[in-house]
Amino acid sequence: MKNAIIAAIIFLLVMKPKKLTKGTGPLDTLKVRMDALGSGLFGARRDGGKRTHKGLDLVTTPGETVYAPISGTVSRINRPYKDTDEYKGVTIDGDGVQVKLFYVIPSVKVGDQVSTGDKVGESQKISNRYSDAMTDHVHIEVLKNGKHTDPIKFLPNVSV
Repeated sequence: MKNAIIAAIIFLLVMKPKKLTKGTGPLDTLKVRMDALGSGLFGARRDGGKRTHKGLDLVTTPGETVYAPISGTVSRINRPYKDTDEYKGVTIDGDGVQVKLFYVIPSVKVGDQVSTGDKVGESQKISNRYSDAMTDHVHIEVLKNGKHTDPIKFLPNVSV
């Protein structure tokens, strides 16, 4: 898996770039999480159908570099779970688009200005929380003008 997967995915949503990665060449295939605990697709059922998945889970290796998918301001360092500070995330706001990246150890802080391709952190080992039944991944949410948008619609090379 290439180091710049996260940047390439969201960058496609906003900028439609010619070069998808930062110094590693083009991406071959982006893999969506599908495992014993469910689907990483946007809209997948959660909690027995009580809610739907508002993001996209892309398979990563823990420690993989995560780059800023858009230029903007780091508006929040997230805590995806109320019961622990172990897992983190980064929210970036820029030009009508908000991107939330969960299961990322941040290397940035609130207020930092980032440009597309800047390192914002490293992917975490989410399987520690859910057992090896869950594939390690970065969860990506995209909000355009405040509304959740399915990131997969904009991805040319996704495999499920």
